[in-house]
Amino acid sequence: MSRGRLLTIAYFVALAVLLALILTGTVPTVLPGGLAGQVSHNSEGLLVVLAVSLWIQFVRVRPMTRPQVLLVALLAAAAWGVVGLVLLLGPAPAQLVTLNESAFALALLLPYLLLRRPLPLWGWLLPVAAVAIPLIGGANPVTTDLAEVFGALFFIPLSVDAVDRGILDSSPVSLLRVLSWMTVLVLVVVAVHAFVDFTPVGLFEEVTRYLSRVTEMVIASLMLHTYFSLLRPELRSEQPR
Repeated sequence: MSRGRLLTIAYFVALAVLLALILTGTVPTVLPGGLAGQVSHNSEGLLVVLAVSLWIQFVRVRPMTRPQVLLVALLAAAAWGVVGLVLLLGPAPAQLVTLNESAFALALLLPYLLLRRPLPLWGWLLPVAAVAIPLIGGANPVTTDLAEVFGALFFIPLSVDAVDRGILDSSPVSLLRVLSWMTVLVLVVVAVHAFVDFTPVGLFEEVTRYLSRVTEMVIASLMLHTYFSLLRPELRSEQPR
């Protein structure tokens, strides 16, 4: 078995197992206390990066006509939209209910990832809206509850269409740009958690607490780059030009 195939299996199995451990509440049995607590709050990000990674590697690479692309996009949007509604409204356990935000994000992200590259100008409406809506809405309950959705709709598009476009269009990777971006993401996560511990007040408190809810999608972006940009950059050659 090739190194690439082993990396692929290890990556997807690790994501799936970690997500399963979180959803079954068994993370503390395999990880130490402090780390288990941090990992247990990342189910939404894990679901997003798992679904997006599978979509990029195994769905997007398939040759499809425009009508087929449209059909697949609509089916994906409908399926994940229904999953989100069922999780939100149905009698599901709390650890599953929280995944409704990931499902709603995937209902928009997966069709977005099927768009032809280079991305048309109107395609940037998704990440722009993900920033504009929270800014306009302010600290209201709806905006706060959808923080993970907006985070996914901002960080994943930014990763694949600005930082490393080759993930979707087969152009070569810029390690300097990718590593610089990953460093920024790590610093964001560390800074947010540090400031939350200091219990800030006022507008700074609102911004910090909102960002603390978005860090799952920051980590999802880090995982995406780790796999597609660093571990398996050769996969970009399979993406449609």
